Amino acid sequence: MNHRQIRHVLDRARGQYGLLSRHDARTLNVEWRALRALALDLGGTSWYRGTVQVPGPWDSHLSRCAAAAAAAGPGTLVSGRNAARCWGLTTANALPVRLLIPPTQSHPRLDRVAAWKPSTLTDEDRARVEGIPVASVRRTLLDLARQIALARGGPGPVSDELAEVIAKAVQRKLTSVSVLREYLASMPSVRGAGELAETLDLMDRDGRTDSGFERRVRARLRTHGFTPAPGTYKLELPSGRLVWIDIAFPEERVGLEVDGLHWHGSPQQQHADIWREREIEEAGWVIWRVSERDIHDPQAALARYLAELLRRRREEACRTS
Repeated sequence: MNHRQIRHVLDRARGQYGLLSRHDARTLNVEWRALRALALDLGGTSWYRGTVQVPGPWDSHLSRCAAAAAAAGPGTLVSGRNAARCWGLTTANALPVRLLIPPTQSHPRLDRVAAWKPSTLTDEDRARVEGIPVASVRRTLLDLARQIALARGGPGPVSDELAEVIAKAVQRKLTSVSVLREYLASMPSVRGAGELAETLDLMDRDGRTDSGFERRVRARLRTHGFTPAPGTYKLELPSGRLVWIDIAFPEERVGLEVDGLHWHGSPQQQHADIWREREIEEAGWVIWRVSERDIHDPQAALARYLAELLRRRREEACRTS
């Protein structure tokens, strides 16, 4: 190849995570062997048969996803946990790369790739993230639910991972609960649809929250049989001031604060939080701050303490009524 062709090759590679494929060779009007040899001579990496990557500061996960889709053939989509990571909805380890293969296409035989050929794959299931062909957000969530269900091997509790990914997608306005429910109604028999529907039902019961830590605390409370009020609880104080409590048990007037602002905010924020808590406690509530250590405690001290606190508060309410 001459210098001009090499410059065109490198320019094309920069626009797609350094990845080059047989398709690029045809587009650039060069032989694939020459293109592959150039990339390897520069210190590049051969991902899959028919793909190679030139050296550079590329995101390895995105590069691998792009390479797997290119090697599997046209129309292939990155899906499941890999697509969720491409969308920025998770940082979980995602190997092997999960692919959706068009129904009319043969299964690719690629190392560290898991391909699935669904009965239907519509245009609405297709999207691109920074040039990578990926499943749309709603299809990604359905396929992630299927992936989790297959790994579990049978019925089980709602996946915290799936709930977290859905919540992030909704918060970023990539989809909505109503859109997901309509999508599920159109394909109820697909594997993963039941898991996705169950997770949406649980999120409705928990109520909306923008805190991943709060969702993890609520999940831990569920495992121990607690049912706090859904969502952030609005409380009007005697002064007329409105405050919001992260997780509340209104009948016992017990609140859990899980946002960590009290400990990690600015001095001014810490001061405001202290006075806020004092005013809530003067209104007859008990406020308890929950840390990461509390929810990872193998002795389940959080559950034991909360059960005792709620029991004591109910007894106090009975004595004063």
